[in-house]
Parts: sequence; C-alpha cells; structure tokens
Amino acid sequence: MTQTSSTIGLPTVPSGVDIYDALMGKIDSELLSVNLPHLDEKYENETPDQRAIRYKRYEQAYAKYDKAYAQWLADFGVLVSSLKRTALRSAEAEDRKAEEAQLKNMESKMS
Repeated sequence: MTQTSSTIGLPTVPSGVDIYDALMGKIDSELLSVNLPHLDEKYENETPDQRAIRYKRYEQAYAKYDKAYAQWLADFGVLVSSLKRTALRSAEAEDRKAEEAQLKNMESKMS
C-alpha cells in the first residue's frame, strides 16, 4: 500500500498518479495514466457502436476503481491512526522518563 521511509519511520505517501495506476492496473490496464493520452488515436476507426461498448467498459472499470480507492483511503486512514497512537505513546514514555529523572534529581537534593 505505502512505502515506509527508512530514515524516520513514517510512511511515504505515493503520488495521486501512482495510486491511480496501482489501483487501475488491477482493473483495466488500458486506463493507466500513460495510456489515456493515446486512446483516441488507438480507436480512431471504431464505429459508434464499438465506442459505446468501450465506454460502457470504462464506466464499469471506473466504478471498480472508485471502490478500490475508497478501500485504499480507509486502509491508509487506519495506518495514519496507528502511527499517531504509536507516536503519542512514544512521546508519553519520553515524558515519563524525563519526569522520573527530575524527581530523582529533586529527591537527591532533598536528602
């Protein structure tokens, strides 16, 4: 789904085109971003009936894409929530350590 940056441990969010191509590539490779500019040329001699059939196929492909993208967004949201919880736990643990060190320092001064 996403790549993880090894330097800081945060996910690297792919570009919109990368997300689109990853999802659409599993549905209809003809609709990949690199192919879209060439479709008119590829189908310049098709009949109106052939075009209607092709457009219906595209409509179905985009409906599948919309579902796949919604799932990708949901999965990414879960990942972000998990990372947020992990970051908060880590920050809380660091704060506890700092507070404990301060308390020990104060106790040693009082003794």
